[in-house]
Amino acid sequence: MLKNELSVIIEVIPLLIAERIQNGKIDVFDLDLEKFISFEFKRSRVNESIIRQTIDFCIKIGMDTNARKNRSGDIFEKMCQQKIKKLIGSKYSCINNDTRFSLYSVVTKGKSKGKTHDIVIYEKGKVIMVVECNFYNVPGSKPISIAESYIEMNRVAKEHNIKFLWVTDGPAWHKMKEPLLRTMEKIDWLLNYRIIYKLPNT
Repeated sequence: MLKNELSVIIEVIPLLIAERIQNGKIDVFDLDLEKFISFEFKRSRVNESIIRQTIDFCIKIGMDTNARKNRSGDIFEKMCQQKIKKLIGSKYSCINNDTRFSLYSVVTKGKSKGKTHDIVIYEKGKVIMVVECNFYNVPGSKPISIAESYIEMNRVAKEHNIKFLWVTDGPAWHKMKEPLLRTMEKIDWLLNYRIIYKLPNT
């Protein structure tokens, strides 16, 4: 009886997270291993191994309400933070969402308080780069306005002798190529995750 109940629960999990399932499987990117891991959600395949795997899956993606909100963006941010930390090595200090430094107060003229950069990179105690990471599933006004604001962020960063890097990705950009191309002309460093993923770790 317990096995039958678990079988039903396992099949419902993809629906709870609004994730498409193909051939009874979902691929999840493992930040530590830097590769995709396949999880099975077939009722007929339920056993102790699948149950442990399902628990691991729920832990990795987060099943609480807050974790599901903006899940793609949060996961993408964490992927970039972890990869960039591996790329820069021990020579630099990489701090995620650093509350000690932000250019937002300058860009917004004091209107944005407490807003942090996704990544701040230090060399010998001096800020040398700020990084923003954004993933967009659907096109709309938000990614376009973010792109425009980052043009100004890039300008302000230059004035402070700081490099600005924007890592952005997602299917939305396939339908918004023009604003992305305009932004690429005005921002010095604009990459997608595939580019930084292929770079070798330090």
